[in-house]
Amino acid sequence: MFEECVDRILNQIRLAWILDRIDTLTTGAPSPKFTECRHRGGALLITCADLTSVGWVKSELERAAPWEGAKLRFVEAKNLPKPVRAHAWIPGTPEEPAKILKRIQIQNAGVETSNWRVVDRREDPKGQTLIVLMDQTSWDKLGAKCNHRPYVNFTRLTFKLLSKPKVGREEETKMECEEATVAEGPSEEPQPTASTSAPQ
Repeated sequence: MFEECVDRILNQIRLAWILDRIDTLTTGAPSPKFTECRHRGGALLITCADLTSVGWVKSELERAAPWEGAKLRFVEAKNLPKPVRAHAWIPGTPEEPAKILKRIQIQNAGVETSNWRVVDRREDPKGQTLIVLMDQTSWDKLGAKCNHRPYVNFTRLTFKLLSKPKVGREEETKMECEEATVAEGPSEEPQPTASTSAPQ
């Protein structure tokens, strides 16, 4: 999907920005150490090897931004938004998920799908199943407006939860920006948990 390509391009820009900041360091200066980098729901998560690395990333993001207008903030793992995973079967000839989500928003007043993200799509001879990631507010509003059964095309869908939202590991310290850049902190070796605040 186009949106997924855009997310990956933005994440590559974020990665390049972090590496560029590392390149400005001098030999012997405190240097960041990372053990993992992965994508999650449009976000870029970076696992730091120690608290020094967490502090370095935080200070760099407070001093500068990957691009003009980017708004950055730190939050603890337990305070990160907890996504809801839901699925629905759509009968008929399979169409692009983006088109389906737009129709759901148009045909159901008060239902906003712009923040929904299709993370999987499975076609069958009679239709397709979409697995959607959305925030808790969107899920609650979908229930309040249409009991999780929105109209689309010439039918009504039934969205069902796949699993309950999971809270991230509390021993990890995470950094998130409004543009969905997140860093996770120390996970490989036992380290004290850094206390952070979310100005959000």
